[in-house]
Amino acid sequence: MQSNEDLIKSYLGETDPSKILYYITRFALSKGTCLSPHIVSEYVNGLRNLDKLIKGIREKNYLPLPKYNNVKKPNEDYIEISFLIRGNSQEKWNTLINVFKIIGEFWARGFPISYYDGTDNFPIIYYMETSNVGIYVRFFVRNVPPRP
Repeated sequence: MQSNEDLIKSYLGETDPSKILYYITRFALSKGTCLSPHIVSEYVNGLRNLDKLIKGIREKNYLPLPKYNNVKKPNEDYIEISFLIRGNSQEKWNTLINVFKIIGEFWARGFPISYYDGTDNFPIIYYMETSNVGIYVRFFVRNVPPRP
C-alpha cells in the first residue's frame, strides 16, 4: 500500500512538509472547519479515491462514475467549463487520466472538489459521461470574480 507521503507527492511532486500542512489547512478552511485528524483523513482519502479511480480507468478503460439525468449548473454563483474528449480509445482514456491527475492536484493543494450529485456545494464540481462520440467533461466552478 502506498504511504500517505508518497500519495501526496504523486500529485504535488517533491514538496516541503510545511507546504503540505498549509494545503491541508487550506482544505479545512475551504470546508468551513479547522485542522483535525478527521479533516486530514478526509484529505488523504480523497486522494486515495482518485488514485483508485485512475487505476480502474487504466486497467479497464471504463469510467465507474454514476450518470445523472439533467445535469445542470448548481446555481448562478458557478460558471461551467465543458469539453469533449475524442480520439482513439487509448488516447481518450489517457486524456481522462490526465484530467483526474489535475483534479487530484487541485485536491492536494487544498481545494475541495467533488463529483456531481446534484446536492454538493463544493467550490469545484465535475461531471463526466461516456458516449459513442467521446467522454463529455463538465466543471462547475464557484466564486469566480465578476467581470470589471
